[in-house]
Formats: sequence, C-alpha cells, structure tokens
Amino acid sequence: MSAQDDFTRVFIWVLGLLVFFTIVIALVARSIGLDENSGPMSDRDIDKRTMPYGSVKVADAKAVSERPMPVSAADKATASEAATATSPVSTN
Repeated sequence: MSAQDDFTRVFIWVLGLLVFFTIVIALVARSIGLDENSGPMSDRDIDKRTMPYGSVKVADAKAVSERPMPVSAADKATASEAATATSPVSTN
C-alpha cells in the first residue's frame, strides 16, 4: 500500500463519519423540535390568533340624520355670538 491509498482510505472514513454525525444531529434536533404547536396552522387558527381586540360600530347615514344632536346651552350661546359678530376689515 502506498501513502496515497492510506490517505484516501482515512479520508473516506472521516468523511463517512462526518456525514453520519450530521444525520444523527439532524434527527435529534428534529425530534426535539416537534410538538403539537409546531405544525402548519389552519386558516381558522390563524384567524383566531390575529383577531382584533375590539371593534368600532358606525351608524349609517339614515340613523344619524333621524336622531337630533343634543346641544348644550354653552354651545347655543357660542353659536349665536358667532352669528352676530362681524369681522373687522382693514382698508389701508
């Protein structure tokens, strides 16, 4: 046997052991990482997890126009003052 044959044989053994070691580590990591929540989620599960915390209800235009808006006495006074006030116009 020559030195080249010895090197080739050792190289193949080391390479084979490294491949075997890699496969063993991959299988161990996969078995550790598996649990019931790690699989693909269904659309229902995704909708449940991304559901908003609250919602906003908006009335339609007909319901808003039929209901009178409450007006306080201060709002009435401010509205009447704004209607009677005139804005000064300066002419230079």
